[in-house]
Amino acid sequence: MMITLWTAIGGVEICIMLLIVAAAVLATAIKPASTGHVMTYLYACDIIQSPPFAEINDDPTPSLRLRVLDDMSVEVGRSGFGGLLTDRGAVSLAVTVKGTDITIEERITPGSGYYLVEPVVAVGRIDCLRPAGRPLHVRYITASLSRETALPLSIAPGVEMSRKLSQ
Repeated sequence: MMITLWTAIGGVEICIMLLIVAAAVLATAIKPASTGHVMTYLYACDIIQSPPFAEINDDPTPSLRLRVLDDMSVEVGRSGFGGLLTDRGAVSLAVTVKGTDITIEERITPGSGYYLVEPVVAVGRIDCLRPAGRPLHVRYITASLSRETALPLSIAPGVEMSRKLSQ
C-alpha cells in the first residue's frame, strides 16, 4: 500500500508540496518582528510667550520642532496655536511607544483668562525614547487644530528636526 501511494505522487503534486513549503518559509521570513509592550507616557509642557528662538517666531503656521539633548531626552517645541491658549491654559503630550512607532498626541486645555498673543511656544521634554539602531517613526497629532505630521527621528545628541503641521 505504501509503495502505491508514493508511485501515485507525480511531478505536479511534488511541485505543489514544494510551493506550499516555500510559501510557509516566506511567510515566516517576512512576518513583522514583535513590537513588545505598548506604553503610553504623559508629559506636561511649559508655555512660553515670545520665546527666545526666533526661527519659530517668524511664521504663525502651526509647526513642530524636535531636538535630541545630550542626555538623550527629546525636547518638543510646538508653535502656532492661533489664539487657542490663555494665561491659565495648559498643553500636555501623550506619548505612545510601540516598538519604533511613536505617536505623540497633543492635548490642549485652553483655560479661562486672557488669550495669549502669538508668538507662543509650548515646550515639553520627553525622556521615554531610546536609541533603536534605526530612526524612530514619529507621528505628531494635534486634535484641537485637526493637524498632524510624521517624521523619522534618530535618538542621538544634537539631532534636530522641524515640520509644519498639515491638515
